[in-house]
Amino acid sequence: MGGAGPGPDPGRQGAAEDPLTFDAAGWEIFGPLVCGAPVVFGRPDAGRDPAELLASVREQEATVVQVVPTMLRLLAAVPDLASCKTLRTICSAGEPLNAELCRRVLDRVDVEIWNTYGPTECSIDVLAHHFDPAQLTGPVPIGRPIDNTRVTLLPADGPTGDDAPFELFLCGPGVARGYHGDAARTAERFLPDTDGPPGARMFRTGDLVRRRPDGALEFLGRVDDQVKINGVRVEPGEVEAALEAHPEVVEAVVRAVDGPDGPDGPRRLAAWAVTGRPGAAERLTDYLRDRLPPALVPVVVEIDTLPRTGSGKTDRTRLPQPDWSGVPGGTRTPRTAEERIVLAAWRQLLDTDEIGPDDDFFRLGGHSLQLTRLTALLGRASGLAVTLRDLHSAPTVRQQAALLGRASKAQPIAPLPPGARLPLSHAQERFWVLDRINPGSREYLLPILVWLPSDIPAPVVEDALTQLVRRHEVLRTRYEMDAQGLAAVVEPPGAVSVALRTVDTTPERTAGALAEDLGRGFDLAAAPMLRAALIRDGGPEQLLLLVCHHIIGDGWSSRLLEQELRERVMAIREGRAPAVPEAALRYVDAVAWMRAQLTEEQLAEQTAYWREQLADLPVLELPACRERAAHRSIDGAAVLVDLPAQSVAPLLDLGRRCGATPFVVLLTLWTVALARAADQWDFGVGSPHAGRTRPNCTTWSDSSSTPSSCGPRSHRS
Repeated sequence: MGGAGPGPDPGRQGAAEDPLTFDAAGWEIFGPLVCGAPVVFGRPDAGRDPAELLASVREQEATVVQVVPTMLRLLAAVPDLASCKTLRTICSAGEPLNAELCRRVLDRVDVEIWNTYGPTECSIDVLAHHFDPAQLTGPVPIGRPIDNTRVTLLPADGPTGDDAPFELFLCGPGVARGYHGDAARTAERFLPDTDGPPGARMFRTGDLVRRRPDGALEFLGRVDDQVKINGVRVEPGEVEAALEAHPEVVEAVVRAVDGPDGPDGPRRLAAWAVTGRPGAAERLTDYLRDRLPPALVPVVVEIDTLPRTGSGKTDRTRLPQPDWSGVPGGTRTPRTAEERIVLAAWRQLLDTDEIGPDDDFFRLGGHSLQLTRLTALLGRASGLAVTLRDLHSAPTVRQQAALLGRASKAQPIAPLPPGARLPLSHAQERFWVLDRINPGSREYLLPILVWLPSDIPAPVVEDALTQLVRRHEVLRTRYEMDAQGLAAVVEPPGAVSVALRTVDTTPERTAGALAEDLGRGFDLAAAPMLRAALIRDGGPEQLLLLVCHHIIGDGWSSRLLEQELRERVMAIREGRAPAVPEAALRYVDAVAWMRAQLTEEQLAEQTAYWREQLADLPVLELPACRERAAHRSIDGAAVLVDLPAQSVAPLLDLGRRCGATPFVVLLTLWTVALARAADQWDFGVGSPHAGRTRPNCTTWSDSSSTPSSCGPRSHRS
C-alpha cells in the first residue's frame, strides 16, 4: 500500500485470522511480509468469535488486525477490547463503516482505524481512508485510490447534481482479467479502460458513491440494492447507518422484503438488529422516525445474531421473514371514542380486525402511502385536522387517538348563542316524519335495562333519575313545528321530571310488566321522552327499565346512559359525589356544527346520488310470504341462528383478505340468501350505522341507515 493507506512499518506484525478462501487473507499474509513485518496466526475460531480474536491479539501481541465491520461491532461490545495494549491499527473492510462504531472502539482502545475498500475482482484493496476522530456521526468514507490505482465515476440512473450518486469503476494493474469460463459476465463487468494502456480493462463494481468536498469517496450502496418503497428510491445502507448509530445496536442490516401481502403486494423495508437489551424494537423505531423520512423507516426485527457467510460477512439471504402480525397491544377493546375512530380507519386500511390500542401501524404492515390515506380518513371521520407529520410520530392507536383528543380541544365546537333556534339532526327529522305518519307509534322505542341490588330503595333511584334529567338537555327536549319549520325546545331544569313506576311481581309475570311500558309510544311535542319502571320480583336484584324514544338516543348512547345512571344510584347510596365525566358539549351544539359541515351543495349531491341508486328499486318478493298489508306494520319475530366456529372462521378469513369486516361478510351472506330465496337479485337491504364523526360527539347519537344492494345495482353503491 502507498500513501493512501497504512504505510509499511517493519515494527508491526499483522494477525491473520480470515479463512484462506477470503481474498482478504492475501492482504493479511503478504501485506506484512512485503513490508518486512512478521505474520502471526490467531486461534482457529478467531475469525468468527470476537473473544477468540481478542485472545489471539493478546497472546501474539499483534499490532495490526483486519476485520469486517460486523466483527468490529462485536469487538466493540466486548469489555476485553481495552486489554489489547499492543494493538495499534485496525483495518475495516468488506462492509460499510460508520463513525459511531469507530468512536465506540476508540473509547475502549487507542488505535488508528482505516476504512478500506476493494472487491474480490481487484487485488485486494483499491481505496483507503484514515478515520478522523473529529467525525462524530455518519458513514466513514471509503477514501481515495491507493498507489497505482485509478477510479472512474460515471453518472448513475436518476437525478444529477453535487449530491447525485455515481457508479464506481476501478482501473489499474490490480484489476482482474475477468471471470474464468464466463465470457458473457466478463463482457458485462470488465469494460475497456479508455484512459489506460492498450487492452486495459476497468471493473464495473455496481457500487454507488458520492465525492465529498475534500475529494474522498463516500459509499452509498449497491445499484442492485437500490429499491423503491412506495415510489420513493431508498438506499438500505443509509438506513443501516442511522440504525447502527443508536447506542443499543450492536449490529444491524436493512433490506427490502415482501410485505404482508406476499410477492403480489408492495415491498417493505425491514431492519434486523442485534441489541444489547431485549425489547428495543419500539425504541429503535421511534429513534429512526426522528431521523429519517417516513419512507425510510423500516419494520425493526430483533434478532439474537445475524447469520454469517464463511468470510464473516452478514448472509442476507438467511435473514428471517418479519412477523407482520405485530405485537399484541394488550386489551383489544377501545376505551374512548377517539380510539374507536382510529381503529375503524386502521381496519379499513390494514384489512384486519385483530388490532389493539397499543399496536403499531407500521408493524401491522402499514406504510407511508397508507399513512397519507389514514390522514384523510381520520380527518373525514372526526372533522378534525390531523397532519401526516403528527401521525408519523404517533404510530399506535392510542397515540393517534390522543392526537384526535388534542385536536378536538384545539378546535372546539362553538356553542349556540342564548335564545338561538335549536335545529334537529337529520336523523331526528326522519324520526319526527315517521312519527307523524303514525303518531305515538311504539316502533322506535329504545329500552334500557339497568340491574340494581334489590336493597336499593325507590327514592334513591328517583333521585338518580332527577340528576340525570337535570344534567342532559336532550332528556328535557321536545320537538315542535312552526312557521319556520322544525325546532327543538329545551325545557329548563326542574320543569321536567320522570315519574318512577314501581312494580312488585313474580319472575313469571316480569315479561308482562315490561310489556306495559314497551307497548305505547311518546308524544314528541311533550317532554320528557323517557319513562321508568322499577320491577321487583323478590330476587337479589331489581330491574330498572328505562324506555326512551329513538329521537333522543341510540344503542351507543343508551350504554352511556345506563353506566351513568348506575353510578349515580351507587353514589347516592354510598353518600359520595358521582364519578361522571364532565359533559364535553351540548347535543344541540353538536347538531348545529354537524349541519354546518354539510353544505347545501353537498346535501344536494348526496340526495341525487341516493335517488339514482334507489330509482325504480323493486320490492323484494319472497315466496310463501303473507300478502303485504296496505299500511306499514312493525309486527315480526326474531330467529336466532347459531353458526359453528369451524364454518365462521374461513368466512372471516375470506372477508379479511377482501377488506371486509365480519359485519359486512354476514350482511353479504344474508343478502345472497334473500336473493336466492326470492330468485331476485335487485332489491335493497338497509343496515344501521352510528353517525358520529367528532370524538367528543359521543353522548347522544345521530344514527341512520344505509341501504345495500344485491345484483345489478351493487357496482354503484
